[in-house]
Amino acid sequence: MTICDRDALQQLYALKQLLRPVDEYVSEFRVFATCAGLTDVSQLIHLFRQGLDSDLAIQAIRQEPDNNLQAWIEAAKQEEEIICMERIYLGGKQAKRPNRILAKEKHYTNPNWL
Repeated sequence: MTICDRDALQQLYALKQLLRPVDEYVSEFRVFATCAGLTDVSQLIHLFRQGLDSDLAIQAIRQEPDNNLQAWIEAAKQEEEIICMERIYLGGKQAKRPNRILAKEKHYTNPNWL
């Protein structure tokens, strides 16, 4: 492993989405993964998932994507699209991503809802 490979691997381990669009995160992830020479699918999926924003990662996990990186990327993109549609529906009033899990729990446990 060369110094370049090690640097790319360190960058990959440190890479986080940080509320950026999934496409941006994916592009950067692919560059570092390629430079690091990673080919192990399980390791790639693990690192990809670890770098996603936590709310997005949780929703992607719930989709139970196949055991390949592209399936995980597609799951993250789908969840990002759903989150964007929720923001539009809510009129852009929320500054950050809504937590659909908590929203559903509040919705169903609210006795005034019936």
